[in-house]
Amino acid sequence: MRSIAFIIVTFSLVLFARGGGVERNRGVPRYAVPSYRELLRRPLSLLEAVNIAVAQNAVIRAAQKEVEARYGVAIQVRAIVLPKLVESASYVYHSDSLIERTEVPSFRLLIPQLGIDRTIGGGLGPLTNNQVWNNDIRVIQSVYEGGRLMSALRQTKLIREQALLDFQTAVSDVLLQVRVTYDDAQLAAGQIKLREQEVALLESILDKVSEQAKVGVVSDFAKVRAEVEINNARSPLATARQDFVIAKQHLLQLMGYDVPIPSANDVTLDLSTPLQALKYEQDLPAALVTAARQRSELASIYLVGKLADEAIIVAKAGNKPSIQAFAAYDAFSRVQSRDPGDPLNGGLVGGQVTWPIFDGFLTRGRVMEAVAKRGQVAHNTDELSRQITLQVRTAWARLVEQRNIVDIQSSNVDAGVRTVDLAQTRYFTGIGSEVELLDAQRALTDARIFYVAALRDYSVAYSEMLRATGEDLRWRR
Repeated sequence: MRSIAFIIVTFSLVLFARGGGVERNRGVPRYAVPSYRELLRRPLSLLEAVNIAVAQNAVIRAAQKEVEARYGVAIQVRAIVLPKLVESASYVYHSDSLIERTEVPSFRLLIPQLGIDRTIGGGLGPLTNNQVWNNDIRVIQSVYEGGRLMSALRQTKLIREQALLDFQTAVSDVLLQVRVTYDDAQLAAGQIKLREQEVALLESILDKVSEQAKVGVVSDFAKVRAEVEINNARSPLATARQDFVIAKQHLLQLMGYDVPIPSANDVTLDLSTPLQALKYEQDLPAALVTAARQRSELASIYLVGKLADEAIIVAKAGNKPSIQAFAAYDAFSRVQSRDPGDPLNGGLVGGQVTWPIFDGFLTRGRVMEAVAKRGQVAHNTDELSRQITLQVRTAWARLVEQRNIVDIQSSNVDAGVRTVDLAQTRYFTGIGSEVELLDAQRALTDARIFYVAALRDYSVAYSEMLRATGEDLRWRR
């Protein structure tokens, strides 16, 4: 499983990417993202393009916000474990007309001998308090929740780890696109250079044929054929130039730059990392082991399985008692006093137990759902493992294939150079024909173009192999 510490470093690079040079902040490198104008004035290596994308690509920034959101979810899950401090207060004012006054009982005091005949009592009692208020502040702590307390602590850790793993997956996907687009741009640049050389050679041949046609050494057919060959070479040159424009625009988009509207479509980017056929250091069995250990998607789905286990525990807690303890301090107005500043107050402690003895099979249904989802995760884990194995094997096959093609095209270029040298010697000494020289030059150009394309395809296959095995796409090459 990929080291969580490594993923935290990647996440920190996004958090702390600002201008001002490469600095150190608590052990985490801070990358200086160049401005758009500065970017166009200096060489851009593949490593720098990747680091810029890590710092300001919109997809990576959105993934960063998703991590922050998941951390918020983790805090919510953990809340059941921590004590709650709750205050409640109320105040009600009653008009006297809403206060029901009780009648005071009366009795007659009659003592004839003393001449006493008097009625004692009677009438209405005094008005009670018309300003009723109370204030209660209490601390509530869950003591037992059927296993949910310890489960919440485990879920908090799992949610945070999964968030970082999913973030690393998003980063890896973006960095693979950056590497492929950078290689596409270098391929187009190489094709432009080769096509321009081809057109220049054909123009020199046309000049020579035109001179020969003037003195009658060759026919007009040879001149027309040379002109056709030049036009045929200019078409792929135009295509390569526009491919280069598109690749550079795509690269800028992946790096998170907004190209100013007044700017020309063909921006100036000096790509300094050439296409290379780097050797992949591992064999296939080692690559499969590396993928099983380092693919963030696989590590993430393992955590999904653990979270599903916790969901079963939470579901089963539905038919178990919930025990809470509390301590409070209360203050409230007196009933018989109309003075609101003369309250009763004091502390209290206690506990409460809630036990759903029968909930209409609600808990049973939740447990069935949680168990089924856990089985679903297990099947998804097995399938993802097989898919990753297939990805590694496919990437390995492509890597071997492209390595062979690079070797073949390299030999082809060497042979093409020798062929052109011979054809030029034969043509300028009058032994060979123009057709022979054109065919040799076209074959050499095609061989070089195929070689550049083979280098690009190998480089892409190399990057895809790194992605398939979960290796770091920033520092390799």
